[in-house]
Amino acid sequence: MIRRAISRFANYVDRHISRHNLWRLLSSRRNNRDIEKGTLYSEVVSPFSQITIPENNRSILETFGGPCRTSVYLPTQSLLSSQWRESLIEVKRTCFIEPERGWIIISPVHLVQNCLVDSLYVPKPSLKTHIAFRYFAPERTIKIDKAVHFRDSGEGNYWHFLNDIVGGRLRMLEEHGVDETIPIVISEGLFSKPFFQAVLRRTRLGRRTFVLQGNELVQSEGIYYFETSRHSRKMIEFIWNFLGVPDSNVKNNRRIFLARDVRAGRSIINMDEVEAVLERFDFEMVDTSQMSLDEQIEVFGGARQVVGVHGAGLTNMLFRKKADLNLLEIFPPMSSYSSPKLAPPPLHYFWLARALDFKYGLMFGEADVVGDYRSPFTVNVAELSKKIAEMLDR
Repeated sequence: MIRRAISRFANYVDRHISRHNLWRLLSSRRNNRDIEKGTLYSEVVSPFSQITIPENNRSILETFGGPCRTSVYLPTQSLLSSQWRESLIEVKRTCFIEPERGWIIISPVHLVQNCLVDSLYVPKPSLKTHIAFRYFAPERTIKIDKAVHFRDSGEGNYWHFLNDIVGGRLRMLEEHGVDETIPIVISEGLFSKPFFQAVLRRTRLGRRTFVLQGNELVQSEGIYYFETSRHSRKMIEFIWNFLGVPDSNVKNNRRIFLARDVRAGRSIINMDEVEAVLERFDFEMVDTSQMSLDEQIEVFGGARQVVGVHGAGLTNMLFRKKADLNLLEIFPPMSSYSSPKLAPPPLHYFWLARALDFKYGLMFGEADVVGDYRSPFTVNVAELSKKIAEMLDR
C-alpha cells in the first residue's frame, strides 16, 4: 500500500513539476539546516590563479556575444580577470549516485546541485526512477562504505576525461591526500574506453580501486566530490607529470590537419577541396581515432601548426610541451549554435591555447540549411587558405 502510494506520487510529480524545481522542493529541512551549520559537508577550498586575456584576444570572444556558460567561457564584460572556484567536498551522510548521469542524492532526497561539471545544463534525474531503484529494486544497488565521485555527464569524452577528471578531480584528490584505499566510482562506459585503459596502463591510476557503475544505484555512507577549475596551467602541468609527457623538441615543426571520422559528426562536405588547400601548405592528415595514446603524445609533441574541426581530438595539443604551437579551429556554422544552451560555441580549446600560451585562430563553416552542431557543413576554401597563410606568418 505504501509502495503504491509512493509510486503514484513519483509518477505525478515527474509529469507535473519541472525536475529542477522538484528537487529543490524535496530537499529536507534537516539537510538544509545541516548545510547552514556546516555539519553535512566538510569543504576544503583551494586557491586558483586568475586568467588574464590579452587585449589582442578579446575580439575572439566578442565574436560570439550572447549568454555564456561561465564554467566554459567568461562573459565578455569580465574578460580581463576572473577567478574560478575549486573545492574538495566531503558529504558526511548516506548518499546515492544515480546511474544515468552520476548525480549525487543525499538521503533522503537532497540533490547535490554542484556535483557535475556544467551542472546547470545537465538534465536533473528522474524522481520516479530514483524511487524505483531505492524501494522497488534493492538488488540493483551497489553498497560501499565510502566513495570518491568521478561520475560526470561528459565522462566518456576524451577532452572531458583528461581536462575535468585527470587534470581536475584526480589532481585535487592527490593534492589533498585523500585516502587511496577509498574506491572511485566511474561508469562502465568510461572504463571500457581505450583512452581510459591506456591511462590505467601508463600511470599510477592503475593502483586505485574502482567501482564500475552500470544501470545500478550506488549507495555509500559518505562521499568526496569536487568543484574544479578548468583550462588552467596548473591542471595542464599535472597532466604532463601524471602521463609522463616529455618536453617537445622545438625543432620539430610538423603541420597537422586533424581528420574527423564521419560517424563522429561535424564532417566537412567539400573535403576534396579542403585537402587541396592543405596539400598546398604541406599539411598532413592525422586521424587520432586510429592512434594509441602513446602515438598521440608523440605526434602532437612534434606539431607546430594544427588545423582541425572542433572536437575532442584537439585536446592533444596539450602534448606540445614547452614549445610553440599555432591552432586554427574550424567550427560548424554559427547558426548551429542558435539554441541558448549552445550559444556561444564551446571555447574549450581557446582557453587551453591561452593556458599554454599558444596562438589561436578560428573560422566558421557554412551550410545552406540550418542543422544542429553535429551536422555536416562546407568550408570556404578561400577563407581557409587566408587563415592558414596568416597562421604560418606568426
